[in-house]
Amino acid sequence: MSVLGFCTTEPSSFRNERSLRMKKIPLLILCLVITAGFFGFCCVNQIQQDYAGIYRGAIHLPTFFPSENVLIAVQIILLALVGIAVWFILERQINPNRKKNVLINTLILLGLIFCWNFLMFNTGNLTGALVLVIAGIILGLIVLSMAWLVDHRAGYLMIPINVWIIYLIILNISLTVLN
Repeated sequence: MSVLGFCTTEPSSFRNERSLRMKKIPLLILCLVITAGFFGFCCVNQIQQDYAGIYRGAIHLPTFFPSENVLIAVQIILLALVGIAVWFILERQINPNRKKNVLINTLILLGLIFCWNFLMFNTGNLTGALVLVIAGIILGLIVLSMAWLVDHRAGYLMIPINVWIIYLIILNISLTVLN
């Protein structure tokens, strides 16, 4: 007991809760490393190399085409949000098959985002990139609904990536029309 009559030691339930929270942090870091770290690095690498010359004037860009730094920042933030959503899904105690299905579809969605960057900035294939983002919105909505059924917070975190994919569809349509 302290001078004021309060207990100075932590209750055991508080200590157990804190240690349980501390055990979850490495999984969150792993999810962020895989999504924002690995996929983010791959996407940033494609954008910065820009073999197709998108930012060097090889094609006509619409006025609302984001600058290189904005594109990189937005993609890293969105991939980090997906990583947090994956963490929420992994932390949930649900049927392992359901969890596996959501995670596999999320991984495929991340692959589609990488492939869009590859087609856009490595090969300059505007039509292929448009087809990919159309498939991406379909898969993105499926992943959003699956994630929402597992954990509402994960579903909400998938909304920004779907909005981004809709923006990419508009961007790709305008690029295809201009070029």
